[in-house]
Amino acid sequence: MLGQLRIAFRNTGRQKKRTALLAGAISFGVLVVTVLNGFTGGVSRNIERALTDLIGGHVYISGTELTESRLIVNVIRDSVADGSAGGGSALADAVAEVEGQIAELNRRSRTLGTLIFGSKQVNQIIEGVDWVGEPGFLPSLSLTGGALPGPEARNALILPESAADRLRVAVGDQVLARVATVTGQQNVGEFVLAATIEESGITAFSSAFVRLDYLAELIDTGAGEFQLLHLYLHDPRQADRVAEVLRARLPTAPEEERVQEDAGGPPGTPGAFGGGVSRLPADEEPWDGTRYEITTIDDVMAQASDLFRVLDIVSLVVFVILLTITMVGVVNTFRMVLLERIREIGTMRAVGMQRGAVRAIFLMEAGFIGLLGALFGLVLAAAAMLILSRLTLDTDTPLQFFLDAGRLTFAVPPLSVATNLAILLALSLLAAFIPARRAARVPPSVALRGSA
Repeated sequence: MLGQLRIAFRNTGRQKKRTALLAGAISFGVLVVTVLNGFTGGVSRNIERALTDLIGGHVYISGTELTESRLIVNVIRDSVADGSAGGGSALADAVAEVEGQIAELNRRSRTLGTLIFGSKQVNQIIEGVDWVGEPGFLPSLSLTGGALPGPEARNALILPESAADRLRVAVGDQVLARVATVTGQQNVGEFVLAATIEESGITAFSSAFVRLDYLAELIDTGAGEFQLLHLYLHDPRQADRVAEVLRARLPTAPEEERVQEDAGGPPGTPGAFGGGVSRLPADEEPWDGTRYEITTIDDVMAQASDLFRVLDIVSLVVFVILLTITMVGVVNTFRMVLLERIREIGTMRAVGMQRGAVRAIFLMEAGFIGLLGALFGLVLAAAAMLILSRLTLDTDTPLQFFLDAGRLTFAVPPLSVATNLAILLALSLLAAFIPARRAARVPPSVALRGSA
C-alpha cells in the first residue's frame, strides 16, 4: 500500500500543468461553496446576536392570568430576585432548577403605544427596562443624540432615531404616550426625550425604552410586577434544554390562550404588548394563578435558520454542478493518462503487480488531485473571507442588522467543510474509476506492445 501511495504521489507531479489545471478547477468550486457557507454562517450568527441584544436574552418567559370577567391579562406577579433565583414562588423555584446555566435575569414589560408630539403621532413599541437591574443595557445602546439617562430620570425616554425624526422631536422635549393597560383601558404618560439611538436593523422590531417601574404604572401591572422574564445563558446552545426544564416545572398555557387577538410585536414575546385584550371563550375552562409561555432564541431564529439552510443547499447544488463539470475533465484526463502510461502499466503487471493495485494507483492519484484542489480552495476562501471581513460597509440601517459593527463576518461550520470534502473525494474517485478499471484490465503482453 505504501508503495502504491508513493507511485500515485509521484504521478501527480509528472504532468504539472495538467494537474494544476484540474486542481485549479476543483479549488474554484471549493472557494465558492466555502465563501457562501461562511457568509450564511456569519450572517446567521450576527442576526442571532442582534436579536439576543434586541429582545434581551436567550430564553423568554411571559405570564398570563385570568380575571373574574375572563379577560386574559399579561402579567407576572411571582417574585424572582434580581440576578439570581429564589423567592419560593413557582417561577422562582423553576428558575432555580437551571440557575447554573443563567448568566443574567432581566425583568421587562412591553406595550404597543402611540407617541404624540404636537400634531405628530407615531405608533411605537415601548419597552420597560430595569436600568439598575440591567447595568449593561444602557451602555450597549448606540447613541445618535443626547446622553444616557441617570437612575433618577424616572420618565426618561430613549427613542430610535427614525421615530424621533418622524415626530420631529429633539432631546429635552416632552412627549406624550398613549398606551393600553393590561385590561384594555387607555392611559396617558408623559416622557422627556433623553437620547436617540440607532435602529436595531429591523424597523418593525425597533423599541423605545423607558423605565420599567414607570411603564408598570401606565399599563397597570403594579409595583414590582412585570410581563417578561428574560434569561441570558452562559451557553446559548443550552436554550432549548433550559426551556424544556422550565416547561416541565411551570403551568403552561394552551396554544389558543397564549397570544392576544389584537397584539403584536417582536418574536419571542407573545401576548405582552397591550395592543389588544383577549377574552377566554365561554366554552373554555378557566384557570387559577399564572400560566406561562416559554420561548427561546432558537424559536425566534427558526424562520431565518430555514432560509439559511435553503441557501446552504443552493450553494451545495452549485458546488456539485461545478464539480460535475470538472469531473468530465478528470475522466478525459485519466483516459489520456492511460494511453500515455500503457507501457508502464504493462511493466508493472509483468513484474507481478495485481490488477487491484493498478486500479488503486489511478484512484489514489485522483484523490491526491482532489485533495490538492480542496486545500488550495480552502486557502483561497480563507484569504477572500479575511479580505472581505476587513471592509467597512457604509450601508443603510437595515443591512447593518446583518453585519458586525458595519463589517461582514464569516463562520464556516466544520460539518459543511467535511461534507464538501467528502462529496469532492467521492466525485473524484467516481470520475477516475472507469479509466482506472480499464487500466487494471489491460493484459501485460498487450500493454508491453504499447496499445490498449
